[in-house]
Amino acid sequence: GQLMMTVVSRGTPVTPIPIPSASEFPKLPALRAGPISNRRTIVFSDTVLPDLFFINGKPYTPDCVDAVARLGDVEEWTIQNTAREAHVFHIHQLDFQVTEINGETQPFNGYHDVVTLPPAPSDTQPSTVKVLIPFTDPVIVGDFVYHCHIIQHEDQGMMAVIRVIDPSKPIPESKMCQTTP
Repeated sequence: GQLMMTVVSRGTPVTPIPIPSASEFPKLPALRAGPISNRRTIVFSDTVLPDLFFINGKPYTPDCVDAVARLGDVEEWTIQNTAREAHVFHIHQLDFQVTEINGETQPFNGYHDVVTLPPAPSDTQPSTVKVLIPFTDPVIVGDFVYHCHIIQHEDQGMMAVIRVIDPSKPIPESKMCQTTP
């Protein structure tokens, strides 16, 4: 072991703040019951090169917008993993509801910021995870990324840019490298 720091607390003690009970937190809405504005398929894949990973057939290109979503929409993403190893889907700026893994309906247990994409069961059949993503918070307007949360995979290409636009405002120009349906 190594001493990293010493913390000294001084002063007048404060009255502890009670921790809220679970019933005091607002309930998160299950997104499954609402309308779906758009559906996309996102494919995570390995390549023959051990140091190169793809999303939708291409490596990360920082100056490209790979997908555009509209503020206010809830989208269903079918995320496929064609690799024989697990990948971990993560999207910045927001959370999502996992609804299905390899065809099995998942119970609603809140929102997630990561989900493991199981390895593909064979070279010809991908694993599949379905998520519902609410693009509903105005603070997310702009560009951000989604990627594999395994840092080596992210750094070696498994990342993409999504732009969330406010449909009531002019759409900024950008280089669209690939749009996902």
